[in-house]
Parts: sequence; structure tokens; C-alpha cells
Amino acid sequence: MTILTPKDYWDTTNRWDIPEYFKVPGWGSTEYRIAPTNEENVTPIMNEFISSYKDLPTCVYHIQKKFRNEKRAKSGLLRGREFLMKDAYSFHADREDFQKFYEETKKVYMNVYNRLGIGADTVIADADGGAISDMNSHEFQTYVDIGEDTIVSDSSGYTYNLELASGVPDDKNITETEGELEYIDTVDDIVNMQKMTAYFEATDWQMLKTVIYKLEKS
Repeated sequence: MTILTPKDYWDTTNRWDIPEYFKVPGWGSTEYRIAPTNEENVTPIMNEFISSYKDLPTCVYHIQKKFRNEKRAKSGLLRGREFLMKDAYSFHADREDFQKFYEETKKVYMNVYNRLGIGADTVIADADGGAISDMNSHEFQTYVDIGEDTIVSDSSGYTYNLELASGVPDDKNITETEGELEYIDTVDDIVNMQKMTAYFEATDWQMLKTVIYKLEKS
């Protein structure tokens, strides 16, 4: 596929103004994008080959240099401003067929890691789709000592990139000594959490407020 992509392709998908993607001028008012990914390129191409649901599903891929204006290049060659990427694009009649294809593709990638001998150290982690997608994406992450990313797993085995975590664990109470449970009678002045923390001279994260209602039969 071409490295330079016409601006109107990106206007169609409302992705022309993404700051992480390079723009270059052509003659007159013409502008192009240096390919950061190829969804905008491959779709017009496949319009020439897909004319019926009978042509679906289909998938095409290629290997090509890509360019992204990363604010901070990291992960060695994996997230540089210029890198080599193998990208595949599939087309389906409905979401159910796509999901089936997607799950099979994940198995193919895990087979690759297994054959490389690193399958036991590799996980499929949920991640933020970023500028590529408004849905979550999946990253195949291999645990290594020199890694820059942080992967989190919960008790169910669900694995995700820390950037997607809804809450980040901390060590605020690791050194706290467990205290005895004590009963404290009502203090009239304590009517909200802010006054409670002030009264006990504690921080918000140390407080737990529970309200109990006693129902009387009429």
C-alpha cells in the first residue's frame, strides 16, 4: 500500500486532525498523510474486490514501514516514529462473524509465541484503543526484565494494561498496625465526611462511613 495517503480518506473517517499522525503538503492546497496505519488505505482498495456478501469474510495483510509523531518514543523499535509493521485488515458481513474471526486470530498469535518458546510468559492484555479505535484493543505482552509497560491481573485472571485500569492499587496502609475495634458514641458535630476526618485527625482514605437505618413496624 502507498506510504502517502490522500487527505480526503482521513476526512471521511474524521481522523485527519489526530496530532500523532504526520501530515505533508503536496502541490497547491493538496495534503497527504504519511501512513501511520492503513484502515483508510485498504478500504477503498477492497471496494474494488468486494461486491457481495458472498465475497465475505476476507482478510488482507502486508508488511510496511509506518510513521507516527509519538510525543515520546519508547519500547525500542516498537513505538518509534518510524517502524516496520505487519498489519492485517478483515471484512465481514456482521459483527458476529468478525468476533469469531478475531478470536481465531488471537489463537494464531499465541501459537507463534508458543513456538518461539515464550508462550508461558506471554499474556493477552486489554488496552486502550487510543487513536486507532474507540473500543479496547488487545496487546500480546511478554514479561521481561527490561520491559517498560505495567500489566495488571485481577483475581478472575482478567489481564489489562495499567493505562486501562479503573483503579490503581497503592501501598498507603501497608505499614499500618491493625487496631482494635472500638465503639464511639454519636458526635453531633459530625454531619459529613469532611468533619469526620477533621474530628479524628485522619486522611480521607483512612475513613469508612456507614449509615444504618432502624425500621419500626407501624
